Amino acid sequence: MNPYESQQGPRKCAATGRPLAAGEAYYSVVRQGERGPQRTDYAEAAWQGPPDDAVAWWRSRLPAAAASAPADRDEMMLRLFDQWAEEPDRVESRYILSLLMIRRRLLRHAEGSADGGASGDAGVLRLYRPKTDEHFEVPVAPPSPERSAAIQEELKQLFVDQAA
Repeated sequence: MNPYESQQGPRKCAATGRPLAAGEAYYSVVRQGERGPQRTDYAEAAWQGPPDDAVAWWRSRLPAAAASAPADRDEMMLRLFDQWAEEPDRVESRYILSLLMIRRRLLRHAEGSADGGASGDAGVLRLYRPKTDEHFEVPVAPPSPERSAAIQEELKQLFVDQAA
């Protein structure tokens, strides 16, 4: 992380107060303040050059798709989860994807089961999606270590590399 990251939430132009838009160019200035270095950002249109007391300054651009990537990734996971429900050869992959979706809080263990979401035969993971009030049953199918590594690489290719 940049040690001069001082703003929380969306970046704003110090001159106009306007939030900077995705893909927009801007300038950052670092000044020495009472509590140490302080960073200020300016929209390119409001930039009038570095102030005399600037310790450093640079031009940058906000990422174009940074704001929508996590939501898109979550939607992709949900579509794949539904798709793999219809593919018997993907039972191990769907199980691993289910665990990933629990970790990302897209799915939760269904309430009311004494064993935290597994059904009485311990062969089914009972899950709940709070956002849509849907319930799912996923066969418990832990893959071999080799197959697990292959599934993880496949998911990485699908979700991580596409977001970049």
